[in-house]
Amino acid sequence: LGGEPCGCGNQGCFEAYASATALTRQTKRAMQENPNSALWRVAPLLEEVNAKTPFDAALLNDATAIAVLDQYEEYLAAGIGGIVNLVRPEAIIIGGGVSCQGDTLLIPLREKLKKYCYASEFIAPPVVVSATLGNDAGIIGAAMLAR
Repeated sequence: LGGEPCGCGNQGCFEAYASATALTRQTKRAMQENPNSALWRVAPLLEEVNAKTPFDAALLNDATAIAVLDQYEEYLAAGIGGIVNLVRPEAIIIGGGVSCQGDTLLIPLREKLKKYCYASEFIAPPVVVSATLGNDAGIIGAAMLAR
């Protein structure tokens, strides 16, 4: 349906907007559009940008970094909201490197999620937490699956 290219070969996938790779891409774009942003102090070269970069710059109260995170959390909430509306899980567990940001990510995400979950004024959205295994969750899961 169009949109950002995804690693799977399609376009517009949830992964293309709400992964750590997507956050890194979104951060680089914002840096190129905002040469005076504190993002450049956190990562002086675009090759140094990672998913942690906007969180670090947001701690410096950088408006560009805050806007990047706000949009990223919106994408994440919209995708999770779609999943919630289909299967209504008891919990959403955020894994990967971004999950290491803890409440810095989760508090605004929980708030944004409410508007994407059907009947959230009557039924509370699921609990949203960080994966205990953090960035190692995927590799450990893959190893367990292979086992």
